[in-house]
Amino acid sequence: MQADHPPAAPGDTPSAAAAPPEPAPAAPGRDPRLFAPPLGGESYLQVLTRLHSVLQPRTYLEIGVRTGASLALAACPSIGVDPAMEPSAAALGRKPALFLFQMPSDRFFQQHDPCALLGGPLDMAFLDGLHEFETLLRDFLNTERHCRPNSVIVLHDCLPTDAGMTRRAQSGPRGPTRDPNVWTGDVWKLVPILRRHRPELRLHLLNARPTGLVLITGLDPGSTVLSRRYHEIVEEFAPLDIAEIGVTAHLASLPVRDTRAYRAPQDLRRHFWL
Repeated sequence: MQADHPPAAPGDTPSAAAAPPEPAPAAPGRDPRLFAPPLGGESYLQVLTRLHSVLQPRTYLEIGVRTGASLALAACPSIGVDPAMEPSAAALGRKPALFLFQMPSDRFFQQHDPCALLGGPLDMAFLDGLHEFETLLRDFLNTERHCRPNSVIVLHDCLPTDAGMTRRAQSGPRGPTRDPNVWTGDVWKLVPILRRHRPELRLHLLNARPTGLVLITGLDPGSTVLSRRYHEIVEEFAPLDIAEIGVTAHLASLPVRDTRAYRAPQDLRRHFWL
């Protein structure tokens, strides 16, 4: 015979262990998959200004001219390439020669030889053209062919801090973003591509505001690795979505350095020389 039990008090009825509560959704702008803290270094134009001042390149190439704000920093014979540029008079500055090509970068490299135009290999290049990773990949491999081993190639926009700015099309649907006017496209993929397929390159990833700079030296003008593996690389990296990796996790996996460590001329000269 079963013993009698007093009726359970309200709320004391035995039941299976309650499931833990679902975590609250991350506040807008704080989801680490979609957002990372803003970069805290100097502006990218400040860093570029110092590179030109300290390294004093003798020849310079810029892809992605727009109004010419960064092109104006060069004081040497220079080339600017952009299919739709509106350079100001300041872009000429103190340059003894400036060649402007209003065409896509692929066509420029097909039709022109930068070394012939400037009278020697490229000392420095700034690649800030179409923000599609495969275009930047071609711009890099085409530029490297015209460099010295110790030349410096600078990439822009490869360290995005939110997923919304990495959309493929500038006019396409926007995901969550701090600033709808900032668009990096998916050129962030160049860093993992180069680290995997060209590990001998010396990459300096700087937290330059707002979307980073990548300074590359230790070049090999004769390398065919990227051109031979081009289609394989594009097929592998095209599907990647930074939101699936996590913006915060992606940046945390990279050796990003503070621009202030490159502020003094002697610090720059320790890493770069022309």
